[in-house]
Amino acid sequence: MPPSPRSPRTYDPLTRGAMPSDQVTWLHLLRHGQVVGGDRRLCRGHLDDPLSEAGLAESRALADFCVARLPRPDGVLTSDLARTRALARDLGDRLGLPVREHPELREQWMGAWEGREWRELNAEDPAGVAAFWDDYLRARPGGGETFAEMGDRVLAFWRGALPDLAGGRFLVVTHIGVIRVLCCSLLGLDLDQALRLAPGYASHTQLGWAEAGGVMTTLGERAWTGSDRQ
Repeated sequence: MPPSPRSPRTYDPLTRGAMPSDQVTWLHLLRHGQVVGGDRRLCRGHLDDPLSEAGLAESRALADFCVARLPRPDGVLTSDLARTRALARDLGDRLGLPVREHPELREQWMGAWEGREWRELNAEDPAGVAAFWDDYLRARPGGGETFAEMGDRVLAFWRGALPDLAGGRFLVVTHIGVIRVLCCSLLGLDLDQALRLAPGYASHTQLGWAEAGGVMTTLGERAWTGSDRQ
């Protein structure tokens, strides 16, 4: 199925005259499903773990929801990690759209902490874990990437991609950290407020972006479960 042509929303003349721009870019941010070993509190970051059986079922249900309930998108963007590619490729196949993989949409890199259980880290490096939660924006977990550095990475990608995305509607399959960065940035919130946003596994968050700023219409929706509980 070929991609549908973009049909920009039209406004009445009075509304158009009051707006700096009537071009809106819509992002449907989809968090991946549960990962193998998800019953253990692992520090994952860039680990390329696949989805669990439960996560695969969640992803199929979320894809059903996106195809049946969301307006037809212009494209699918995804992190290049296995836990996001499964959903992205399913959506691309069903919608007949190309899937563009971007390593810039990976989760925060957690350095030497990756693959370790949080209970082990709490026992072995209580000061480091405490410092991470006390100042997660600037702390460097396991010698890896600070949250602020991840934010710079994600926002550099967004600024570079915006000319191609502007005025369109895109499914973005990614990770909770990336969703938090994009939500904070497009809504004008400081990144140190990011942990206040907690979309669950296999959830849908919708953002609209225009010259006047951003608006969030949905955060962490899990309508395909029959409940939005996390």
